[in-house]
Amino acid sequence: MGGVSPQPSYVIGSSGQVNDLTEAERKHLDTAPWVFTVNCFLSHWEIAGFRPTAWIFGDNNRSDLVDEAALELSVIANDVLLIQRLRHVFLAVEEYEREIRQAAMDWGIPAKFFRRGQPWAKGQVLADSLDGRIYHYGSTLTNAVNLAAILNPGGEIRLYGCEYAFNSNHFWQPERWFHPHSKEQAFWIRVKQALWTGYRYLHDNRLPLLDCNRSHTDLPAELRLPTGNLLD
Repeated sequence: MGGVSPQPSYVIGSSGQVNDLTEAERKHLDTAPWVFTVNCFLSHWEIAGFRPTAWIFGDNNRSDLVDEAALELSVIANDVLLIQRLRHVFLAVEEYEREIRQAAMDWGIPAKFFRRGQPWAKGQVLADSLDGRIYHYGSTLTNAVNLAAILNPGGEIRLYGCEYAFNSNHFWQPERWFHPHSKEQAFWIRVKQALWTGYRYLHDNRLPLLDCNRSHTDLPAELRLPTGNLLD
């Protein structure tokens, strides 16, 4: 008899598409065992309608971002519903390590600390444990994929809330589009291209990624992944 297949991991970004989740999808994400979110998601989880089981804060390369991480840690410490569900807290420490560790200590959060590769560096390899440098190309969401593969090996990794679109809003913000050919739009295009280049690399290295975003309109053919539904 064959073994039981691992349950999927859900890596959920913070794009405006989170607002399009159905009630059934929100309920499922609030109970599934492997749900990964990143950065400022926790302080807005009630808008999203679900709590993650794993949370990653990766962008600690400026003092103001360290302050954001500390704010998210305070949210955990003061939210009983979140504490009941959140099992893994990951904090990147390749920069501002002392400050990040201190913030976790101040709020009494039992975090796991990790280091990651350079965000635009080619030739990175997947880490197979927290002792290695976690894969990082363009976005903390690629960290989340590598961590999902470590924590839930063999589980399909379903991506949502990270569509290839050139607007900058998070699900808790009004929709905002950059002026065509502006510096802001050029930067956002670069970030999205890097994120999906990272996803494609991870897929090509045999991670079972599934693109569950509702929209794939502008995604270049060479970056496309297998597509499917968020729920079975």
